[in-house]
Amino acid sequence: MKSTMRAAAAATAAVCGAVALAPTASGAPAPEPRPAADTTQTIGVYRVSDATFYLRGSNTPGQADITVQYGAFIDTPLAGDWNGDGIDTIGTFRPGNGTFYLRDSNTRGNADAVARFGNGGDVPIVGDWDGNGTTTIGVYRPENRFFYLRNSNTTGPADITFAWGNAADVPIAGDWDGDGTTTIGTYRVPNQTFYLRNSNSNGPADGTVKYGAPADTPLVGNWDGDPYDTISTYRVPNMTFYLRNANSPGNADVTVQYGGPTDVPLAGNWS
Repeated sequence: MKSTMRAAAAATAAVCGAVALAPTASGAPAPEPRPAADTTQTIGVYRVSDATFYLRGSNTPGQADITVQYGAFIDTPLAGDWNGDGIDTIGTFRPGNGTFYLRDSNTRGNADAVARFGNGGDVPIVGDWDGNGTTTIGVYRPENRFFYLRNSNTTGPADITFAWGNAADVPIAGDWDGDGTTTIGTYRVPNQTFYLRNSNSNGPADGTVKYGAPADTPLVGNWDGDPYDTISTYRVPNMTFYLRNANSPGNADVTVQYGGPTDVPLAGNWS
């Protein structure tokens, strides 16, 4: 999922391309505008057996471009732009103590942010809930179908709380409408259907998409660099990513075999 800077990149590029370099009040030319940030995300996996992230710089088969051992075997892997610099970096959620361990670079080391949030049975979910360009923490509690979202990577109460989905749903998050804010969704395994919501509130799904196969793990990413996050899946039996560039039914736009049979899929702009 992307920051506000990424969501606005296309608009920024269009404006900068149409404006001539104007002199400042002192007569000196104005500085050249900075190029638009790359918004395209690529695949990665977390290998539970060795607690290692294997991150790829393109959506193609091949060796990992970044390999980082981080976390513990019981951790749930995460990826997000925790410090707002436009780069997605690794993190984990430890169910045993309900704690997030977030790292600001894709390297080994201690966590740069540690936040206790949620309960042991919660499912972690991360996103830019307030559109400020920084990915922050959240959890989904299956027992009551509630999302608890926090606008900072610190310990404290939820800033946003609401019930949505079914208890057995897999929670997901993405910027479905390209407005720069991450909102929630779920993937219902029995019918292989994504249910997407354009606000972090209770209500009907704004988008419903049947996609994938019964053995798939849901994944969300911005694969083509436009303002939208879109649905995808990772098929464990054949270790293959099926990436889609629209939130609609259809065939995968990109198919990539990568990872191992017990890996957890990830998406991010790693560099």
